[in-house]
Amino acid sequence: MTLHEKHMHRIALVNSSVTEEEHEMRRIELSAWRDGVRDAGRSLNYIRADLEDDTNRPMVAGVWIDWKPKEAPESGGLPEDFDGVVPRG
Repeated sequence: MTLHEKHMHRIALVNSSVTEEEHEMRRIELSAWRDGVRDAGRSLNYIRADLEDDTNRPMVAGVWIDWKPKEAPESGGLPEDFDGVVPRG
């Protein structure tokens, strides 16, 4: 995986966050990772990150600035037929 691909993957983790807590954690991780890349003498193309996102959403360096947490379904988030058993495998 190239450095750019790793960068885009980390951006995707931020943008696909479900909760406020997850989003904040992913944003902090992305920021720390970017700092590490810079400290290692490498550079990232933040404009390329914006250009590769085809959602037409407002963003800064690939991260959506209009991100909102996903709303939980009215049923509490579990399917009506959920029996409490999570399949393994």
